[in-house]
Amino acid sequence: MTSFARPRVVLSRCLELDRVRYDGEKIAYGFVLELERHVDLVPICPEVEIGLGVPRDPIRLVEGETGHLAVADEGRLRDARVREHFLTKLFALASLRELEEAGSLRDLIDFQARYELVLMAYSRKGLSGLGRLLAEGRARPFTELLAEYRTEFGALLRQPPGHASVITVSDRAATFPEALMSVSDSRKDRQL
Repeated sequence: MTSFARPRVVLSRCLELDRVRYDGEKIAYGFVLELERHVDLVPICPEVEIGLGVPRDPIRLVEGETGHLAVADEGRLRDARVREHFLTKLFALASLRELEEAGSLRDLIDFQARYELVLMAYSRKGLSGLGRLLAEGRARPFTELLAEYRTEFGALLRQPPGHASVITVSDRAATFPEALMSVSDSRKDRQL
């Protein structure tokens, strides 16, 4: 069985955890309870942490630049497509972060092979670009290659894939699994 990296998820304490919402309540949100088994939660309440009490007048926090993080508010996560994209990005970035700690070019190539169909659904052009980057891998310091790969990978996952490309890739994977496996294996061999 495949094991997955355990992402760290920062979330508001008022989501299913504590009664720190502006009105003294917590928001019932079963998704957090499901997610909790698979991630390390880092609960925060910025309003309470800066000394605002409970209850208090509601305030709206302004979202800043999040770079290549998986970010979504609880309202949007109720949409299945948004939730699927969030979870895909969350676990893919956690896997990439693990690889950054002790990885090698071979590990990065294996990572690319594991995510090939996912990346194909997001962007064939982006997948090709990452493949070209890996093909140059031996000629560059690994840390430099990994930094550029991470930037390109994050950019590729910025928006959810289109329905048509997900259907096309799913159909292709279901219809030709052996062919896809052999294509992936031959690509890995060429990249080494």
